Amino acid sequence: MPERSPRHKLPYIQPSQAQKHVTHNEAVERLDAAVQASVIGIDQDSPPAAPQEGDQYGIGAAPTGDWASHAGELAQFSNGSWLFLEPQEGWRLWDKSENKLKAQVAGVWTDVAGTYADLDGIGIGSVWDATNRLSVVSPGSLFSHEGNDHRMIINKAGVSDTASLLMQTNWTGHAELGLSGDNALSFKVSADGSTWYDALKADATAQEVTVDMMLTGDAVQQTPTDTTTGRLMRADYGYSAGNVLGTVSETAGVPTGAIVEQGSNVNGEYIRWADGTQICTHNVLIDQVSCTTGSGALFRSGLLGAFNFPASFTEVHFASASMAGSDVAQLRNNALQARLGFFQDSTPNYWHGLVQFTTASVSAGSGEYTNYTLFAIGRWF
Repeated sequence: MPERSPRHKLPYIQPSQAQKHVTHNEAVERLDAAVQASVIGIDQDSPPAAPQEGDQYGIGAAPTGDWASHAGELAQFSNGSWLFLEPQEGWRLWDKSENKLKAQVAGVWTDVAGTYADLDGIGIGSVWDATNRLSVVSPGSLFSHEGNDHRMIINKAGVSDTASLLMQTNWTGHAELGLSGDNALSFKVSADGSTWYDALKADATAQEVTVDMMLTGDAVQQTPTDTTTGRLMRADYGYSAGNVLGTVSETAGVPTGAIVEQGSNVNGEYIRWADGTQICTHNVLIDQVSCTTGSGALFRSGLLGAFNFPASFTEVHFASASMAGSDVAQLRNNALQARLGFFQDSTPNYWHGLVQFTTASVSAGSGEYTNYTLFAIGRWF
């Protein structure tokens, strides 16, 4: 009869053996170590300094001290000394250091792969709950391809539901990307986790992209004179149908308003351009009887009087006058010619004019007027 069992090496009680209890107790001790084994750690090479009764370890490949020459075995502290077992193929134990069930496979303790189909939940470094049935706590998560592609799918039940990726700081939401309450892709942001703004929204049905926040940074014009290729134009720096015609303005010679300004008042009409150019017109009626005879009756002259242009000039480059059609014909019929001269007072838009006639042979009665259109071009800044 053999002395030990083939798998667990339990000692048999031999016929006519004395002190049978010794053999029996050794067998019980070995069973205590092998059945439902639970080790404090695996691949340990150095025995603990103060082991407790029942402490069990998986010995590593280079053991020392009391474990020397027992590489790969199980060691249990029992009755004040170490009991060693040589694990067999398929033995199982619980590794307390990793909270994992392991099996002896080809001389190595290997994680036991369970059946993970249709689980209630999984917690990896965490605890799952009814809402978060997959809960992961780790420095990162890797999802890689098998073959060529890898696609992550987030599916929702209906259009009014939400399928999104929510990003939080200390469990307060600050950014959300996905389909939030409709089928348009939106990127939402929040300062407090309660009030949310659609920073960017792409609607496939409307075929449009909506941006609801101010765009800043290097992608946008930095100054009114910034023409860097590829930058987005700011509404207050550029021109469109809304501000091509409007009030022109400038700061230190740089246009800050519309491109063209057009207006009129009791003094006439004017046009201003953003570059500083200005054109003004002013209509006046001259009573011919007010003209006086000059020396030798060679000419008549009439002072138009003071008048204002409809907008102020800083300087005038050119000024002239013209007469209406019927007035021109009348002067021609009377063999008259006329021209107008301007001179400016200290006020920029305050002007006088002087009419000169080439003959004094024509008499004029009260109420006979000549219609003049005065014209000037210059700068408003």
